[in-house]
Amino acid sequence: MIRYLSLSLTASLLLASEPSAFSAGDLESKTPYGLTKTEKYILENKENLGDLKTKLIQMENSVSELRNALEAFRSLTAGGNEKLYSVAKQLSQMENDVKLQNDYQKKIDADIKAIRQEMAEFQKQQTANDANIKTAIKELSGLIDTINSTYVHKDEMKTAFEKLLGQIESSKPVSQESGFKGKKAADIFEASKQDFKKRAFKSSLEGFEYLAQHADYKKAEVMYFVGELYYQTGHYSKAITAFKESAKMDDKAKYIPALLFHTAICYDKMKNKKEAKKFYESLITLYPKSYLVESAKKRLSKL
Repeated sequence: MIRYLSLSLTASLLLASEPSAFSAGDLESKTPYGLTKTEKYILENKENLGDLKTKLIQMENSVSELRNALEAFRSLTAGGNEKLYSVAKQLSQMENDVKLQNDYQKKIDADIKAIRQEMAEFQKQQTANDANIKTAIKELSGLIDTINSTYVHKDEMKTAFEKLLGQIESSKPVSQESGFKGKKAADIFEASKQDFKKRAFKSSLEGFEYLAQHADYKKAEVMYFVGELYYQTGHYSKAITAFKESAKMDDKAKYIPALLFHTAICYDKMKNKKEAKKFYESLITLYPKSYLVESAKKRLSKL
């Protein structure tokens, strides 16, 4: 439309500039004459056309300003979009971080739950172990009380042991001491142990009795073998005395189950069923995995 107005204005101005004879039709004259109808129309609208041209220029300027504003708006909008995209990207990253944090928290919670379950199970097991330990301690205390009540007092034990050694001393051959004199205690111990395995009880007893009197070597085990030899040969009272001495020296030795079992049998052979029962039950309770437990149960059932 702006172009159309420009062309119309140009055409009108060309028409107005056409020469007329004798200056007729001079639109620039202060008093034009000889004007055609068209020239008269142009003259009449000359001022209007000038205003229209001015408005046209103003419109073109406004259009230019609008274009500049549009470009500025587009630039601003583009910058805003980039900023909006950046913010959206940051927000998305934050959401991912929160999700990861939540996942990590869930894992921590699961680990804590598992640890608590393990702790509860451990405490449960520990409680059961404590109960078993208390029971074992109670039974061991009972065994100690049984030993203390059934065996002779310490002073009496000392007297009985000295008497036992006196009997050994008086009954041994004169050549016994000379047969072991000069030999190492370890060698005498091993030789006597081999004799015991071969059921050569006499020579075995001589060796262990010699060690009991003259050497400070494996005293607890020496007295255990002395008790075993008296047990094997039917001297049950002497066997109990020797077993008592051995247990006092070492109540954690690996032969204690056999010591308890044979002590019970000694009491059984001596018709002391009450004490025999106590020792059978002590063996079964304190050493449930011992190979002697089944035999102890069978003998206990027959009391």
